[in-house]
Amino acid sequence: LSGRYFEVLKDRLYCDAPTSPRRRSCRTVCHRLVQGLCTLLAPVLSFTADEAWASIPGSEGHVFEQRFPEGQMAFDVKPWQRLWEIRETVQAALEPYRASKVIGTGLDARINLTLTAEDRSSLEGLGEALADLLVVSEVTLQEGPALAVAVEPHPGIKCPRCWNHLGGVGQGADADLCARCWDVVRAERA
Repeated sequence: LSGRYFEVLKDRLYCDAPTSPRRRSCRTVCHRLVQGLCTLLAPVLSFTADEAWASIPGSEGHVFEQRFPEGQMAFDVKPWQRLWEIRETVQAALEPYRASKVIGTGLDARINLTLTAEDRSSLEGLGEALADLLVVSEVTLQEGPALAVAVEPHPGIKCPRCWNHLGGVGQGADADLCARCWDVVRAERA
């Protein structure tokens, strides 16, 4: 969870507006995950699971009174498995740039991703922005015979709130904010 889902999720949790559907859906998933994990761990780590259960907002009764969660695969996992494979390739391509201090994080990079037609169709069907899933500032796509990744430092202005290099849209003291962060900050001040 932490190496994949939570890394993608934290940008939405920290930077999206508190009432945004993306952020609220992430919070719902996290709530269900912690409830399910506590329930599954209760027979093995009884005291820890019971203490954790007591601190979960909205949880009633004791963890030992809960039913085990039932997993239901309501979607095709193959596109997600392929995404994680592609993400590992992107991370490997970013590593030499990190090691040589050309970039600090993936958000400092712009990548050009060459995908097969099948991979491109599969990833577009996920319904999420590829840059968000790969945790980079920008992704350009092109079709080719095989997967290839080209990395370059992103030339854009780094948003001080979300660290994406899509800043420069705000106004006044917040001039370096990206469009999303500018909208959130402006709404919070209103």
